[in-house]
Amino acid sequence: MTEALPISSSSFAKKASPTASANLALPRASIKTLSSPHGAPPLVLVVDDQERNLQMVKKMLTNDGYRVITTLSGEKAIEAIGSHWPDLILLDVVMPDMDGFEVCEQIKNNPATQNIPIIFLSGDTGHQSIMKGFAKGGVDYISKPFNKSELLARVRTHVELHRSQVRHIKQMQERRHTLDLIAHEWHKPLQRLSMFMSAIHADMREAERPDSMQALGREAMKETERMIVSIEGFLKEQSAQSEALHESLAPWGITTDDLKSMVGKWYVTAKRKLVDLALSAPEPPLPVVGLSFAINQIVDAVLSNAVNFTPQSGHIEVRITQEEDRIVLHVIDDGPGFSEEYLRRQFQPFMQQKAGSSQPSLGVGLASAKRIADRIHATLMIGNHSRTSGGHVKVSFPSRNMDLPPIT
Repeated sequence: MTEALPISSSSFAKKASPTASANLALPRASIKTLSSPHGAPPLVLVVDDQERNLQMVKKMLTNDGYRVITTLSGEKAIEAIGSHWPDLILLDVVMPDMDGFEVCEQIKNNPATQNIPIIFLSGDTGHQSIMKGFAKGGVDYISKPFNKSELLARVRTHVELHRSQVRHIKQMQERRHTLDLIAHEWHKPLQRLSMFMSAIHADMREAERPDSMQALGREAMKETERMIVSIEGFLKEQSAQSEALHESLAPWGITTDDLKSMVGKWYVTAKRKLVDLALSAPEPPLPVVGLSFAINQIVDAVLSNAVNFTPQSGHIEVRITQEEDRIVLHVIDDGPGFSEEYLRRQFQPFMQQKAGSSQPSLGVGLASAKRIADRIHATLMIGNHSRTSGGHVKVSFPSRNMDLPPIT
């Protein structure tokens, strides 16, 4: 399971250095180039002006199975991205000429590179510096001196999230491309069919050229048959792919990779609260049944509840598992947990807590998520992982091989 650890305290901090105003040109490329070659180990770019730090981090990552490239400056880092598309960037904050915040800003301002996750490395653990890092587009902030297990856990978390997001985007691009091909394939015969039918209609009004009517009718039937063959071929191909990959083009077909992406959107929100979010999911991706937008609403409601109720410097664990014929999302936090009153009268909006309780109202989020879950044949259960604290929300989605009634 991927583990994310609290930000460690720092025993030293670098002095700030002036930043350069140069705006270096970044390469332009399609989003699909951001993923490493199929089957290749993840590539991490490490940027630090201290050679000793570079070699130390490189050794840690290499021993853990990553490919690593290093640069001693922000300018060199931007040049390196032009020829090496990393899955993740570890970026020192305080460097001469161009500091890490400026490098991050340039990377995020370029559509070609804006999706590369960036983790800041710094000896400054002040809240203001951490918040600035997130504001510039960073996904995490690790303090110096490094803790090996912490560094590897954070790198693993963000590499997995990035790769699942890239796969999701690539799948969506491929689906759009397929639909574009279909549209072009059907456009010309449909135009001709329309023209033939118009001519037939004109002939029927005139009723003086029966031979031409028959000829045009035959052409119309041929074009229609061609369309039917095209449609049947497309459906057959998609059916074969669905059986092989456990997915299809249907709007309710997603995978556990999509679930990971939905959860991953909450990572930065949690970190702004200094809350660690650890995420684990099965590999390879597994199919999930449910309307994509409905599942996203459920995930947002559950993660919003966990992040809001977890105290600063707390921890949230998210596990996506396969349990028999279901795909199950577990969200476990170390917040105050659900009150006894709420557990007795579950999923009622704006439920008030017990007198004297420090817990705020739970609002409509989980109540709404429960109604959505019921509609798509999912189940949502809540409880506490200890008697007095720590919420545990469990959402169980049907898998593709179940015999379900229509989703309403």
